Amino acid sequence: MATKNKDGSEKTLKQLLFEGLTDFIGFAGGAFLCYWLGTLLGFDMAVAGNTSNAGIVGVVVMLIAGGLGLKIARQLR
Repeated sequence: MATKNKDGSEKTLKQLLFEGLTDFIGFAGGAFLCYWLGTLLGFDMAVAGNTSNAGIVGVVVMLIAGGLGLKIARQLR
């Protein structure tokens, strides 16, 4: 199955690589930014076995921030 551009032409390997890298950078950037901000505010999400409500909420918020970073990266592309 070929991947197609909006105009119907097929994407090249270089375009697919660029798309994947920008998606990764957007998601990872958003997640890390949220992690660092959470750490500065006193939430410690990296504790082994952290099943407290604050830790779980912190991870969920980190995933949401990663998704927002991905969305921003796709809009900028």
